[in-house]
Amino acid sequence: MPSAARRSWTPAAVLALGAAGVIALVPGPARADWVWGFFAGAAMQRSRLCFAGAVRDAVLFRALQMGRAILMLLAGSVAAGWWAAARHAAAGLGHHGYWAAITPGVVAGAFLFGTGMVLAGGCLAGSLWRLGEGQAAYLWTVAGWAAGSGLGRLLLPLPERLDQLHRGLALPDVLGLPGSAALSLAVLGGGILGLALWDRRQPAVGEELPQTGGAGAAGARWRRLLRAPWPPEAGALMTAALAGAYLALTGRTWSLTPALAAPGRATAFAAGLVLGGFAGAALGHELRWRRPLTARDAGLRAAGGLLMGFGAWISLGCTVGALIGGMASFSLHAWVWMLSAVAGGVGGSWLLLSVGRPGARPASPGQGVSREQGV
Repeated sequence: MPSAARRSWTPAAVLALGAAGVIALVPGPARADWVWGFFAGAAMQRSRLCFAGAVRDAVLFRALQMGRAILMLLAGSVAAGWWAAARHAAAGLGHHGYWAAITPGVVAGAFLFGTGMVLAGGCLAGSLWRLGEGQAAYLWTVAGWAAGSGLGRLLLPLPERLDQLHRGLALPDVLGLPGSAALSLAVLGGGILGLALWDRRQPAVGEELPQTGGAGAAGARWRRLLRAPWPPEAGALMTAALAGAYLALTGRTWSLTPALAAPGRATAFAAGLVLGGFAGAALGHELRWRRPLTARDAGLRAAGGLLMGFGAWISLGCTVGALIGGMASFSLHAWVWMLSAVAGGVGGSWLLLSVGRPGARPASPGQGVSREQGV
């Protein structure tokens, strides 16, 4: 291998080794959660699945494919959660969902999280798999996340936060499990249909939508499935299946927010996301070390990480725990969190446009942006 090519991915490989070292430090059975993070990170990397991109692309680029994919992920999580809850009930097994309380801090924190994820160019999970694929700018995001989590812990101490994580409303307590699942799927399905109908009237543009088609996508089936870019919908369904399998097998939902402030299962999952991003990028020949474009770019990543870390802590979750886990648990908190985060994401999109970060301005109709531009 040419030395220049080797230098392009060696720092990312060193980072992946560091993530493996972090996993080794996680004690006991919690260490196994890295496997779930690994496959989720690989699926997200291959499909560029991105919560921040869903809001940003809709506001700035009028592109709705990522938004539809995210709603498909949430609908898949609901279906998987329904199956897991029914399975546990039939077997008499314990079921520990993500039923967090709804407080003013949840609304404010989720709004800050939504703003931060757009400024950073990815939510916490998205920042980690991007870091694994070699986007060095996300080291600033992780640093901001650590600082924000520390500030959040000062405002909401860990024991109080843990108490609030188990004092929320579970919709099945009011509507029953079938009714909760039917209502959730109807709302999410209506959103998917509405975005699909609206998207037919819009130009196909967006920063992170995979550029499929052409001779490269017409090779052998294994190459299409593994090496060619996946559509966001494929990554969404795979991630939902993984989250549902984890819930069914363990009786718990994924967690990521406390990965830096309270090491444990979330830490192993976070390290797995980094490794999954590394593996997915290597598989697609996209692995290379990319430094921040400018000091302003690095500053925006750090500021976004700070807002996400603080917001996730006081709002009792992020896109992984509060949203994916909350939807799978039929938690009312998940819906409040989602609406607040989307509102924050809209504000963050316009803020991003006003500061003029490279790649933030709307493209002209028909102008796509390749995966290698990698926000």
